[in-house]
Amino acid sequence: MGTAFMIIWGIALLAIAALLAVLAWTLKRASQQAASIEKDAGEFEPTKEILLFEYEKEDVRNTTDGNVIVRIRSISWDTGWQEDLLRLEVHAQDPKSVMLSDEWRDAQVIAAYDFRAYRMTEMGTDVQVASFPAPIEVILTTPETDTNLDILIQADGIWTSAPEARISAEEFALKSLGRREWRAAPVDRLGRLCLIKY
Repeated sequence: MGTAFMIIWGIALLAIAALLAVLAWTLKRASQQAASIEKDAGEFEPTKEILLFEYEKEDVRNTTDGNVIVRIRSISWDTGWQEDLLRLEVHAQDPKSVMLSDEWRDAQVIAAYDFRAYRMTEMGTDVQVASFPAPIEVILTTPETDTNLDILIQADGIWTSAPEARISAEEFALKSLGRREWRAAPVDRLGRLCLIKY
């Protein structure tokens, strides 16, 4: 009876040790996964949003997060496009990928975007729009406050300050953005834009 009792206790202790080992391994793996998720959360995830415009409406469209607002007036439509739907693709890029020249060395890039426009014709084909007959208005916003902002535009690999659009917040219903800071620029040729603070 003593030997059987010792064997049962031995088996029980081995089972407990095995369970503790499995528990320790599970906790360690969960900790590693949580650390990996936390690390990935800090990495930039490129996104793409599509804004659609019609000639008659002269609509103001914005991305879901409100960081990009665009207005295309009727004067910016070529007469040959007026029956088409205009698709504007907004590709959010990693701000760290923007390499500014020494002129902007004290500036911090808050956001960067690649813009592409396509005419969606009645024939079912997409035709890329290289430029507009008159500038469209692009607003870039940020939740940061009390900052000096500027929009830079890239042309031939060089970043330059975009001209400032003279618009009011009421024109774009920017009151709904709360305390967000913003900067507007007229753009006749789409490409890469970034928002900087200095």
